[in-house]
Amino acid sequence: MSSEFTRRSFLRSAVVGGVVAGDGALLGFGAQQALAAGNGDVDILNFALVKEYLELDFYQRASASGKVTDPAEQNLLQALLAGEQAHVQAVSGAVTQLGGQAGAKPNFRYPANTFGSRGSIWTTAHAIEEAGLRAYLGQAGNLQTPAILQAAASIFGIECRHSALTALVAGLQVEGAVYNGSMEASSTKADALAALAPFLATMPNTGFAPAGS
Repeated sequence: MSSEFTRRSFLRSAVVGGVVAGDGALLGFGAQQALAAGNGDVDILNFALVKEYLELDFYQRASASGKVTDPAEQNLLQALLAGEQAHVQAVSGAVTQLGGQAGAKPNFRYPANTFGSRGSIWTTAHAIEEAGLRAYLGQAGNLQTPAILQAAASIFGIECRHSALTALVAGLQVEGAVYNGSMEASSTKADALAALAPFLATMPNTGFAPAGS
């Protein structure tokens, strides 16, 4: 994957072949029949929504930065952006269907020069995607409603693809970035909050206790 030809060919295949576009399949989830679930599912979904808001905001800013100029990378960036828009709609819709109130979008902050170069954009994208998929996996066993678990698993699978794609485009090492052994790592609630905290200027109530509690 080190050559320009290989990287661009991979990106073209990924986008055209639907590797990333599968996110849109969850758009209809919020329109399902209302489901009975405890507050735990709503709380977990609202925390997931914070992560989805972050990813959507990040890809919007990355797209507007003008630093990603390669056509294949631009296509991938737009596919990622569309996917996160679908995730926000799906997760917020699921919260409503469960009788909860979707959390407000936080205000975000980013380290200096995050959007200053294509390399920084893709490296940061991978870090955010990796934190998100670990948060999903960490809460899978706490979800009470089978339909919610199935939808979360579907999003998790797409986030894994996002993480691998962004790592490859960023030129990160395969071992330790794209591939982390035979089992995917998960995060506790506290670890997930700590991973997202550097990007959160303000954070509305997500239903989760503060990190470290």
